[in-house]
Amino acid sequence: MRVLLLSDTHGALDARIADLAQGCELAVHAGDVGASAVLDALAAAAGRVLAVRGNNDVPGKWRGALTDLAALPEVLD
Repeated sequence: MRVLLLSDTHGALDARIADLAQGCELAVHAGDVGASAVLDALAAAAGRVLAVRGNNDVPGKWRGALTDLAALPEVLD
């Protein structure tokens, strides 16, 4: 299984990272996502995405629907 592990995108997914996600079965974002679009791009590239909320993933800094932010857990089981 090929897995991409990343963090601290702060609302922008670098094209080089998106390229790395291609062909991965899973992308794991370890916090400070910053925007719903980052998770959408990862899902388009890798299919399955797991993500947790980081200390910068707060309403004042989040780009996208706040319901997407609320769906990010603090930990994964």
